[in-house]
Amino acid sequence: MKANCKTKGDPHLSSVFRFEAKVARKTDDFLELLTQKCKENDRYQLPEGYKKSLVKSQTVVYEVNEKVADIFRLPESEIICIEVLDEIIFKLLGSHFLEPTTRTDMEI
Repeated sequence: MKANCKTKGDPHLSSVFRFEAKVARKTDDFLELLTQKCKENDRYQLPEGYKKSLVKSQTVVYEVNEKVADIFRLPESEIICIEVLDEIIFKLLGSHFLEPTTRTDMEI
């Protein structure tokens, strides 16, 4: 029966969909506002029924390992040069010579 209402262009059904879309937009805006407030103040008290959750994001980075830099006693300027050279070689040849490491960031 719903299929018949959709195909015949039932105005009541389309108004229900528009109402649900408005409610969804308002809910999304409210959630964005709560997220922003939690980012500004990590002790922000959420309304009842809501809870905070952390989002993990992992990125792959190509950088000189700290242990290697300590063993060879590399100054910061040489570390930067090595990392820039790795980026240049990647852009030209599509390959890195530095070992990839993952960096995990936690976000509200």
